[in-house]
Amino acid sequence: MFVSESVARAGLARPLGDLTSSPEFVSTPYLLIVRDGTAQATLEQLRLVKPRAEVVVTDTLSEARNRTPFVPRRIYELLDRVQMTGDDFTTIGVAINKAEGGGPSTALQVLGQALFNHDRLVGWMGADATIGWVEASHQPGHFIVEVPSPTGTISLRMVASRRRILVFRGGDGPLAQIDIDLRERVVGVSGGGSAWWSQPAALTQVEQMSADKVLRDVENSLVTAKAAGADPFALGQYVRVSDPGGWPHMETRWNREGLARLPVEVRVRAHVVNVGSLLCPSFGSCTEGSLKG
Repeated sequence: MFVSESVARAGLARPLGDLTSSPEFVSTPYLLIVRDGTAQATLEQLRLVKPRAEVVVTDTLSEARNRTPFVPRRIYELLDRVQMTGDDFTTIGVAINKAEGGGPSTALQVLGQALFNHDRLVGWMGADATIGWVEASHQPGHFIVEVPSPTGTISLRMVASRRRILVFRGGDGPLAQIDIDLRERVVGVSGGGSAWWSQPAALTQVEQMSADKVLRDVENSLVTAKAAGADPFALGQYVRVSDPGGWPHMETRWNREGLARLPVEVRVRAHVVNVGSLLCPSFGSCTEGSLKG
C-alpha cells in the first residue's frame, strides 16, 4: 500500500483501521511511504513499468530486505505499535526513479527509513543511521559495512549479531546501555592484493574500524530519532519494565521529553569470522596461519 508523505504526517490509525476492519480486506500488505509526489501519481507511473508493476514492487521490497539496511513493514505492525508508547513503527520510503529517457523503464527506488510517533510520520533516517537502528534494535539484515585498509577498502557483510539493552535507575532518571556483538565476513577487497593480511595486527585493526563505524551509526540513529520524537528502538518499553511504578507518569511524555533526556551508552564489538575465498587458499582450510603467514 502506497501512502503519500503528507497523508502519513497527518496520522494513519483511523483510515487504516477502517480499512483493515472491512470484511473485504483480507491481505496484509506492506506500507510504503511516497517521499516524492502522491500515491496516486506513483501508482499511475507504475502501470507503465515493464515487467508488470507488481513484479517491480516485489523486487524492490526484496532488494530492500536483502541488499540494504532499510526494512519494509506491514500495515498491521503499525496498528499494533499504535497501541503502546515506547516502541514506534518504521517502514521504507519510496519514489519513482525514471531511467534516462523515461518511458516504460521507470523503476521504484527506496529512499530512507520512515520514523513514526504512534501513527504519524515524524522524520526519516538515511542509510548510515538505519544501519545503526538495525543493530541497536536487533533487526534482521545482511548489509555491508566498508572500512579503509592499507590497500583500499574492505567490505564486510554482517552475518550475525547479538544485542543486549539494559536500563538502570540513576539519580536523575533512567540510564540505558546498548551492547552489540557483530560477526562479519569479508566479501570484498579493493585497491589490489591481500598481502597486508600477513601483518599480525591487520585483522584486529579491521575489526576495530568496523566496530567504530557501527558505533557512529548507532549514535547517529539515536540523535536522529530523538530529534524526531520517535522511539523505533523500543527503549521506552525497557524503561517501563525496569520501573513499572514510575512508567505511568512518564508514558504520556515519553516521546516529547523522556526519550530526548535518556542517556544511552553504546558499546560495539566486531569479529571477522570468515575472510572468504578472497583471501583464503583455493584449497584447504582457512586457518589463522593462512591469514598471518
